[in-house]
Amino acid sequence: MDDNKTRTVNLTELFLYVLSKWRTLIAGALIGAVLLGLGGIALAKRNVPSEASLKAAQTDYEKDLKTYETKKEKLQIRISNLENNIAQQQYIEERSVMLEMDPYNIYETVLSYYVDTNYEIVPELYYQDPDYTAVITNSYVAAVKRLDISDYFVTPERPDVLTDNPISGNTERLLSVTSDPDYGTITITARADTQENLDRLTQAIQDTIDETKTLLNRTVRNHTLSVLDSTTRQTVDFDYTELQQSFDDNVYDLVQSLTDASDKLDNLEAPQAPSATSVNMKKEAVKFGIIGLILGLFLVAFVHAFRMVTRDPVLCAEDISERYQVPVLGIYTEKNGKRRSGIDRFVAGKMGIPKADHEESVAYIKATRALYPLEHEILLVSASTPDRLQEISELLSEADPGTKYVTAGDLGVSAAAVNALADAASVICVEKWLKATHEDVKKELTMIHRVVSPEKVAMILIQ
Repeated sequence: MDDNKTRTVNLTELFLYVLSKWRTLIAGALIGAVLLGLGGIALAKRNVPSEASLKAAQTDYEKDLKTYETKKEKLQIRISNLENNIAQQQYIEERSVMLEMDPYNIYETVLSYYVDTNYEIVPELYYQDPDYTAVITNSYVAAVKRLDISDYFVTPERPDVLTDNPISGNTERLLSVTSDPDYGTITITARADTQENLDRLTQAIQDTIDETKTLLNRTVRNHTLSVLDSTTRQTVDFDYTELQQSFDDNVYDLVQSLTDASDKLDNLEAPQAPSATSVNMKKEAVKFGIIGLILGLFLVAFVHAFRMVTRDPVLCAEDISERYQVPVLGIYTEKNGKRRSGIDRFVAGKMGIPKADHEESVAYIKATRALYPLEHEILLVSASTPDRLQEISELLSEADPGTKYVTAGDLGVSAAAVNALADAASVICVEKWLKATHEDVKKELTMIHRVVSPEKVAMILIQ
């Protein structure tokens, strides 16, 4: 055990320790609120109303009323815009081809062409014409991109369709065209939801290519267009899954925004007209009550923070293991413990205290007991909760009938405990989480190590 090893208390530990005392924080805050609230009422009674103060109150009311009406109007406009946007998304959802496509069953055609301008540098040495290859290639690309593909997905059951990307609204992923103007290559990829629609779309693309070739031969330059690849297949593309999920998420966000805006509008309270009385007792009481609430809260928090710094309590099992090299068999959860609120569970979790219930903690301690070379007669001592030793002894005896557990008490004040230590072969220290201090634990372990070997010593924390 390193007696010179000290623990530095950081702000997180300080905050969590203070938060663990939330009941006293609330009590202190309420007492402060009541006391200063009563003081505010007493002070308000001394104030004599004046005509000027009433006039100022009326001015403030009119200003607040104007602000209220402005906020209400803005919320109403926002709600209207959100409703229109949601309606637009519903319109897209009912007609979008991409949102209905099965990502696991996509019909795809890939068409690759080669443009040969038949440019002869010297006799029988052909090369791409640098003046026309890019122009011809880009003309094919532009012609295919201008193709309105929505007509090829129309059915009697769905006469109105949308083929654009439903998220960005400006990218047709069902028809993509790439080219390399330097080499004269064109690649067209077309996709559809059924083989029939794909055949119609592919034929339309080929017709467009043929018409464009005829036009370019007549107006730009004679050239040869060769088919490099013409492949039709069924494929899988999870981008459609992400696209559909993104669309659903966008609709969800719009609906949530509409709900939030509607709630804000419902909860928007109109200002109250000033009363005819000069002194608003309720307002003064609330104002001073809030000040008292804050002061009471900070005062109690300061007291607990000061006690933590001066007392140096045990915050977690790692405090014991790292500081004293003593194994912690487990953290015992009391059967009828007080740690039931969400705040208590949060603090305990952040301090490394598990969320195990009573039975789980007892079972865990029994399991870890077998991992350490403790004797079959064990002395139980405690510097923070000696009154709980008998309860722990009975639980351990029931869980581990092969071992005899003897309770001793507090080694710092009990002579009987010291006498029992003299004959002990193994010792388990039982300490209360947040109640036991490191000073008490250090003194306790110093006495124990004078009699018992360090490997025969262990600890149990009670939460």
